[in-house]
Amino acid sequence: MFRRAMTACVATGIVFALQPPAQAASVTDPNEPPTRLDIRSASVVQVTPHRVQITLVFWGRTPKWLLRRHAARIEMSYEAPKNAREELGFRFWPNRRGQLRITWGEPASACCSRQGAQHPDAFTYLAVVPFSVDGFIPPIRSFRAVRTARLPPCWHAICGVLGGKIVDKTAWVRA
Repeated sequence: MFRRAMTACVATGIVFALQPPAQAASVTDPNEPPTRLDIRSASVVQVTPHRVQITLVFWGRTPKWLLRRHAARIEMSYEAPKNAREELGFRFWPNRRGQLRITWGEPASACCSRQGAQHPDAFTYLAVVPFSVDGFIPPIRSFRAVRTARLPPCWHAICGVLGGKIVDKTAWVRA
C-alpha cells in the first residue's frame, strides 16, 4: 500500500515537473475619472504550448451589451514595447443572440478567427484561445489593452479587431 502511494506521488511530481511553465504578462491602468469601460488590467497567459488565456478587466461593471458598439481588445505587436504598433488584435463582443465571443486576427489578412468567451463577473472578460505567443512567427514581443470610442453603426459586430478611435489604453508591455 505504501509503495503504491509513493509511486503515485512520484508519478504526479514528474507530470507536474514536465509541464511547460505558464508564461504570464500583465499590464495595469490607473482609475481615471469615472467613465464606463475604463480598463483596469489585461493579461496574456500561455497556459499550454498551444493555448493562451486572454483576460481584460474593467474598473466598473461592464455588461456585455456595452461592447456591441465599443471595441474592448488586446493588441499585440512583433516589436519591443518601445517601438510597438498594433499587428494582431483580440476583441471581446456579444453576438446578436447575446453570447460573448472573442475574435482575433491580423490587419493584413481578410479573415479572423472567433470562438466563445466568458464573463465570469461584472468586471472581467476572459477567453482561452488556440494560439501560441511563443510559437508565432515572427514572435509576439509586446501587448496592450485598448478601448475605442463608439464604432460607426455600419461596422459589423466583429469589426473592431483593429482600428477605431482609441479613448482608453494601457502602455505597451513585454509579452
